[in-house]
Amino acid sequence: MRNYRKRFLSILMVAVLTVPQAGLSVSAADMVFEEREDAAEQEIFVSEETEDAAPAVFEETETGQEQSDSSVDIMDGDLSEEFTEGSTGEMPEGDTEGFDSDRSESDFTEPDGEEPLFGDGSESPEELFSSGQEVIYDAAQLETFKNRTFQDVVNHYSNARLAGESYLNRNRDSWYQVPSSTSAPYAAGVLTEDTHKAMTAMADFYRWLVGVQPLKNASHHSDSLQAQALVRNFEFNHYISSTSKPSDMSDDLWNYGAPCRHNILARGYTPQGAITGWMNEGYSLSGKTWDTVGHRFALIGSSVSDLQFGYSGYIAIGDEASFENKMTEPFAAFPAPGYMPNTLVYPGSSSWTVELNTSVISVPDRAQVTVKVTNLSTGKSYSCTSANNLAQVSGSYINFVQPSDYSSGCYTGSYRVEITGLQDASSKAPAKIQYTTEFTDVTNYLASYVESAASEIEEYVIYKTMSDKESLQKIAAILPQKVQVTAESGMKVSLPVTGAWKLDEANRCFVNSADAKNLPGNLTDKNHILDRITIAYSISDDYYDSFNSLNLSSNSIQEGEFLRFFVYRTLVSTDTSQIFKLTSNGNGTYSAVKKYDSAVSPEFDAKASEESTYSAYHIYNKSSVKQEDAGEYISVYFDSDDSWGGTEVYVSTSTQTLKVSHAYDSGKTTKPATCTQTGIKTYTCTQCGASREEKIAATGHSWGSWTTVTAATYTKEGSQKRVCRNCPESETKAIPKKKLTSLNMPKLGSAKAVAYNKIKVTWGKVPYATGYTILRKTSGKKWTALKSVSSGTTSYTDAKAVTGTKYTYTVRAYFKSGTTSIQSKYNTKGVSATAKLSKVPAGTLITSSRHRNKLTWKKVAGATGYQVYCKAGKNGKYVKVKTTGGTSFTHTNRKKGTVYYYKVRAYRKVSSKPNKYVYGSFSSVKSIKSK
Repeated sequence: MRNYRKRFLSILMVAVLTVPQAGLSVSAADMVFEEREDAAEQEIFVSEETEDAAPAVFEETETGQEQSDSSVDIMDGDLSEEFTEGSTGEMPEGDTEGFDSDRSESDFTEPDGEEPLFGDGSESPEELFSSGQEVIYDAAQLETFKNRTFQDVVNHYSNARLAGESYLNRNRDSWYQVPSSTSAPYAAGVLTEDTHKAMTAMADFYRWLVGVQPLKNASHHSDSLQAQALVRNFEFNHYISSTSKPSDMSDDLWNYGAPCRHNILARGYTPQGAITGWMNEGYSLSGKTWDTVGHRFALIGSSVSDLQFGYSGYIAIGDEASFENKMTEPFAAFPAPGYMPNTLVYPGSSSWTVELNTSVISVPDRAQVTVKVTNLSTGKSYSCTSANNLAQVSGSYINFVQPSDYSSGCYTGSYRVEITGLQDASSKAPAKIQYTTEFTDVTNYLASYVESAASEIEEYVIYKTMSDKESLQKIAAILPQKVQVTAESGMKVSLPVTGAWKLDEANRCFVNSADAKNLPGNLTDKNHILDRITIAYSISDDYYDSFNSLNLSSNSIQEGEFLRFFVYRTLVSTDTSQIFKLTSNGNGTYSAVKKYDSAVSPEFDAKASEESTYSAYHIYNKSSVKQEDAGEYISVYFDSDDSWGGTEVYVSTSTQTLKVSHAYDSGKTTKPATCTQTGIKTYTCTQCGASREEKIAATGHSWGSWTTVTAATYTKEGSQKRVCRNCPESETKAIPKKKLTSLNMPKLGSAKAVAYNKIKVTWGKVPYATGYTILRKTSGKKWTALKSVSSGTTSYTDAKAVTGTKYTYTVRAYFKSGTTSIQSKYNTKGVSATAKLSKVPAGTLITSSRHRNKLTWKKVAGATGYQVYCKAGKNGKYVKVKTTGGTSFTHTNRKKGTVYYYKVRAYRKVSSKPNKYVYGSFSSVKSIKSK
């Protein structure tokens, strides 16, 4: 048999238990759905410990198969047995169609009569040591956690969720390179490399979160793990019976997959979701029973360095392939210290655990270990020990019962964990572990992608009288202008649609899109869901739907009169109707404005509606009709009480057109027309006094000839003007700019050094140039543009010259106006200059006294230092006597009566390389007779 670990610790027995699902909380985002008539109860193995542990003994399972102890993989610390179908791996029993991804509070309700886990905070753990300085290991001071930010957690979680570019958590087709099949012909399938990346990345995220080293290798395809996963679709257990084999499956395939050559097993999750499922186990709050945490530590155990995964059908499987990692921190904890995404912890089923680095912290007496958990929001706390059965303690692991004071299926706020009764491994002093976990909702911060986009309206029910294309275009105009977008992370946002809804008669739906630019910064639409958003419609010939009508008390009415709208509803239990006014866009499409809504419009007459025949009418009263009320109307009513959860909208069987008329007189001219302005003729309604105006066309100008006002140039347009013969009005028009095709090459002036680091370049002006570009190069190099200057500039000082380096300069003219851009040729020879240090200024002073000659001089800009040269007598030779950074030098031990000659030059270090200096000119010679 395969030996997964070199060290085995004894356990008393492994019992087979049936775990109720009431305490199990899972997210539909991580689940896959399979219809089955009778899902088998989940079975798990639980290990127990005694001080005198006997070799592992397995009881006979419910299937009657006796388990062999030789292939059991026991975790370091003898806490839990890893070959386990942990409670988090089981799909909830019963029909899973429509399983809601938002976990309801009822999923986590405590049984009647169960006392809250948190007490009044009065409990205090016993002191294990009576003397010695206590060593405190606080996660807030550990390198792994002390600088971790909320954004760090969001970023790592986002990267894990999005690992494997082609992997989509809820799209089974994206998981497989070769699909699996749980019916004949059976196939274990081959997962894509991206699916393996996604599973590995999520495991590594949890490892980063708790503070252990990442996996050394990524998961990859294994025929064995795929086959094991396949056959466990027919019996969900590590050790399975041959009686579960389908009769039409080959013996070779069954025998290859049936042996247990794995560590962890889960059912009903997506591949990546299984990682979170395996993390959430250990203790059922509803049943007050312990479960294994072996799956969890198969993922985040500090020594684990290689995890291999398989997935086939609805089964996820994993194998610990190597144990080469080392624990670097004193301890690791789940839920993790610091910021902890609250959706990753299932309160009803997930105990809390700490793994000890036994080279740093030891457990001298398991009975004395006390874990105190405090809710920092309420101040309430409780203590967990082996004695009160709220803690399981081994040499490496401490497993303790999770808090019960959560709400809506999640923890909120901060919890403080303090563990006493430990010992510092090196000093043997009492030791204590403490850390704070802050549960936060990261849903709206995660990088995610759009998974769906839909209107809250599931379907528009349209009677056959409105099924023609024109009528459907009218209905398209009244569709919602916003849709709800749901991201894979669970984040929901409302987005406006891009424009008008388009009709897709072939698929009986209306189609629109939304701009991904309107998504929050952490969401993307990598699958292009927003490119096609649909709202379905159905064509009804139901007799009752023929009564879903809109009617007006009159279709032709004079302004100011009273009008009633009647919306008839065959589903009289509905309480919402709306009326829209339609406007033709002239291209076969329509736009609409919602005019009345029974939920908010003051025109809605609730009393009259209730008293109508069968209470089937929604009645709206318009007290004084105006001209703008004229037009075409359409109505809808909502069936929002759909037992299936969707919202259907019933459209009226026809539209109604309202005409509003005036009784106008023959009108009179109230403003005469001129050459440039229209006149106005005003008509007055004899009924209401309202008026309307009719334009009288302007007479128009009688224009003279065009004359040139401004001639066009290469950079500016010219203009022409003409004047009306009948009025002072005039108009102008532009004369296009002249077209320039080339520029003269600038005539270079000179390049002169003006400072130790500055060279001035001059050139001649070029006609029509709008600017010049100065180019520079050094020997053997290419020209490099230094600066562009305006057309009024004919010189440029290069302030970035390196002292002692020879530079060559040239100039190119350019013209830019509108879309026209021209560049001249340039002198390729150029003009050259070398930036130099100045000569030590005149006025250098020299004095002599008592065999000492003192020389002083003024500073030279840019100088690093100065060299002083001296000769004795007129015919002597100059010798360098001093290199200094200062501006004076005293020459001692000079012979009295001898004439000494001195000269000074400045130097500048231009590179970090040795002896890379540039020297200025020597000063004028100064002489003095030594005293």
